[in-house]
Amino acid sequence: MVRLRGDFFLAIARLGGFLGRKSDGLPGWQTLWRGWLRLQDMCWAADLITQSV
Repeated sequence: MVRLRGDFFLAIARLGGFLGRKSDGLPGWQTLWRGWLRLQDMCWAADLITQSV
């Protein structure tokens, strides 16, 4: 289960601009926040599209 949580945070970080190179280390809170906001925008847009169909 821990692996899935780590994958989730890395996916969110990638949305926030995290490149995930060997020497990058772990993503920071700002990167995670940017990724989270981008995910929220994508969810909002998907909801908007499905409502208009």
